[in-house]
Amino acid sequence: MENFNPNAGYQNSQPMDEAESFIQATLLPGLEQLRNELTRYGREGTISRDENSAALAVTLNGQPEAEYRVRVTDRIPSPNLSMKNDNGENESMGGYFSHEVSAYTIDDLPAQEIVNWYIEQQRYQLEKR
Repeated sequence: MENFNPNAGYQNSQPMDEAESFIQATLLPGLEQLRNELTRYGREGTISRDENSAALAVTLNGQPEAEYRVRVTDRIPSPNLSMKNDNGENESMGGYFSHEVSAYTIDDLPAQEIVNWYIEQQRYQLEKR
C-alpha cells in the first residue's frame, strides 16, 4: 500500500514494556497464525513492526492485496485493514477489538481475536460485492 504512513499523527503514551510485551506475546503470534492460514488460500504475507504496532502485508500472485495493522495506544489495541476494492481504490476499515460491551485491552485480547477480526472484515467486504 504505497504512500500509506501508519504512524502519521499518533503518539504512544503507555509504558514501552507493556506495549512491547503485548506485541511480542500476543500480536505477533496472532499475525503469524493469520499469515499461516492465508497461505492455504494462495496468499503470502510479510509481518513488520514498529514501536507501537505490527502489520501483516498480504499479497496474491505478487500483487498487494491488503495491509492489516494493529496499533497499541493507551493500552487499547486498534485494528485497521486497508485493501483494494473492485475499482482498485484503497478502502480502510478500522475500529476496536471488542467483546460483550467493552473494548479489549492489551491485558485481555487473545491472539485468536486478531485472526477473527481480519476474517470478519474480509467476509463483510465479500458480502458487499
